[in-house]
Amino acid sequence: MSTREENKESNRKKILAAARELLHQGGLEALAMRALAERAKVSSRTPYNLFGSKTDVLIGLLDEPLRRFSLTALPIAGNRLLPTLLAMVDVVYGQYAPEIDYYRTIFWGLMSSDHQAARAGALDRARRLAEMLIRGAIATGEMRADTDPATVADHLVAVIAGLLGLWAAGLLSGPQLAAEVRRSMLLGFLAYGNAALRPELEADLARLDQPLSLAIA
Repeated sequence: MSTREENKESNRKKILAAARELLHQGGLEALAMRALAERAKVSSRTPYNLFGSKTDVLIGLLDEPLRRFSLTALPIAGNRLLPTLLAMVDVVYGQYAPEIDYYRTIFWGLMSSDHQAARAGALDRARRLAEMLIRGAIATGEMRADTDPATVADHLVAVIAGLLGLWAAGLLSGPQLAAEVRRSMLLGFLAYGNAALRPELEADLARLDQPLSLAIA
């Protein structure tokens, strides 16, 4: 890595650290680009140059646990992709659980942001990742060959984004969110999965016997 790239990465980390501090101390109202620059001790233009907007900073904060995530933490189920993806729900949730209220604040900030392009970009990245994984499941024979990866990916991302929105609004708890994401994936896999996996997927679905209950007063 060149000295220029090292400096950029160092400043990026400083800005994210400053953003964490500001959010913990004053919530979303305290998070402003000028305040970030002052807290991180960088120029006023640096947060814009490295992130682009406050929304992009929030996305950077939300992505931090995923950058620490390692596939070695997953209980890989042989060469079977779908059970591994289901296991990933619990492992990824475990990365966020210790500070679940903090990450709820961040996600609410993303939902209420007027920077639509940044939100759309994050959703598109999720959609492309989902499509790649679905293609992998088709290649392993776990999903039917006639499955349309783009359609299934779009549906799953839309459902999961909706669940995240309910969680950010305080209508789902963290454990409920993890359970409902898992339920959505199981239902999708059952619709398109091969017959050999159905008993295992149905048993997994049956274990999610707690009905969805929204915390609506």
